[in-house]
Amino acid sequence: MSSFVRLVSFAFAAAVLSACAASPPPVRVRAADLRALEGLDLRTLERPVVVELAPGDTLPIDVGVEGDLVRTAEPTAPIVVTVRERFFVEISKGGIRTSRDGTFRDAATSPGSLAFGLGLSRERGLRASLSLRMPAHAR
Repeated sequence: MSSFVRLVSFAFAAAVLSACAASPPPVRVRAADLRALEGLDLRTLERPVVVELAPGDTLPIDVGVEGDLVRTAEPTAPIVVTVRERFFVEISKGGIRTSRDGTFRDAATSPGSLAFGLGLSRERGLRASLSLRMPAHAR
């Protein structure tokens, strides 16, 4: 093996090791234990946070609408959803990801979506609807 090839191999191995060393492990917490993170500013966190949600856990969703023409009443009651299956949410500087097994290697089989609609009927009058579909993962 030439000295150049050895040097390139060594440089590659050193780069991989330093990249792994530079990535601190995520902070892992159960949704029921989130009080442990109280006061923590996730925007300045250097490590990802992985939250495990279990069947029966509830997740309040705050909904707000802001604009020149409309806005929600202050304050609005959250919409509470119940977790049906165990899954994990990773919150990091790179964004938010979901996973069935907590490894985040199981890519979503279909992306999430957001839909907004407006309808009119005699029974209900003018109504707006908002639908959020979470990403799906293979079983």
